[in-house]
Amino acid sequence: MDEAFSAIDNDSFIRLEKMLLKTDKTIFAISHKLNSVTINDYTKILVLEDAHIKEYGNSNEVLKNKESYVFKMLG
Repeated sequence: MDEAFSAIDNDSFIRLEKMLLKTDKTIFAISHKLNSVTINDYTKILVLEDAHIKEYGNSNEVLKNKESYVFKMLG
């Protein structure tokens, strides 16, 4: 979603993302940036680096670790 929506403002991006998350479908959000408003809605978060899993878990698990990649990106 990030590349397709990179030209829109942040408020519009959040509204679109929330709309997509209300569906009963599986959504893979591949992003170079994270948004603290919508990341809490994700069921699972998977961070890959050099084709290896760097982090995996739900938003609570990932964000409670202050050393996590996701926590640092949102900081």
